[in-house]
Amino acid sequence: MPSFDGDAHKIDILWAMSFRFKKSAPGWQGMMHLLHKDCDHPGQSNVVFLPMIDMYPGDKSCIFSTLEYLCNLANGHKTTAVVTFDQPLNWKASEIKHEVPGDSQTRCVVLLRGSCHTLMNLLGAIGTLMDGSGIKEILGNIYGENAVQHIMTGKAVQRQ
Repeated sequence: MPSFDGDAHKIDILWAMSFRFKKSAPGWQGMMHLLHKDCDHPGQSNVVFLPMIDMYPGDKSCIFSTLEYLCNLANGHKTTAVVTFDQPLNWKASEIKHEVPGDSQTRCVVLLRGSCHTLMNLLGAIGTLMDGSGIKEILGNIYGENAVQHIMTGKAVQRQ
């Protein structure tokens, strides 16, 4: 597969300019197809669920050993480890990631925050930015006044 990492903006410009010189230029998906038509397909992607860890999740040694295990597993597959944590564990994993030596493979792990906490932060930000705009009164017609207070602080997110 060709590598276009540093040339992404050039590809964008090439695609945009194709409309000037050709009446029926391909869309973005067609442009990507033309660029990659002679490339081998890397194969179907998959998601593998790893075994449950029977340890206290807040313990830093548990988090560190999990990150090390995932990095070793990812290195075996020649890829980068991507881990999703909830907010408190993400914070601890981030601390661990920055405490390890610079040449440690744990530094390469990508930490993601779980969607529930991302949504909570988004609702809290909206509540802060929109405070005084009348949104509380509008939402108060739909939800109860107590619920609106929790919604606008991001604390009324149902976990599923």
